[in-house]
Amino acid sequence: MERITDACLSGWGAVTDRRLPARGLYDPDLSAEPISLKKLVAVWMAVESFPAAIAGRGLIRVRSDNMVVVAVFNAMVSRSAALIVELRRHVSLLTRLSCRL
Repeated sequence: MERITDACLSGWGAVTDRRLPARGLYDPDLSAEPISLKKLVAVWMAVESFPAAIAGRGLIRVRSDNMVVVAVFNAMVSRSAALIVELRRHVSLLTRLSCRL
């Protein structure tokens, strides 16, 4: 399964397997956060948008144009407390769905 995500200052978008689109706006409290956090949240929102489509699929490939997001997912660690909180949220959701990155 492949998921392509992107984020901007006000919202996010994603496409799963080039056919299932999802998009949305961020909560106002996230608007002042760095773009790296917003892009990480975009991945989580994309997974949350179609849980039935990914449940039990095993490995999920996530494409991001943000090197911080790629590094956080590859290393499963970050110096940023906010990114660690978001990463833990990802791991928890994916574990419930029997998936991994």
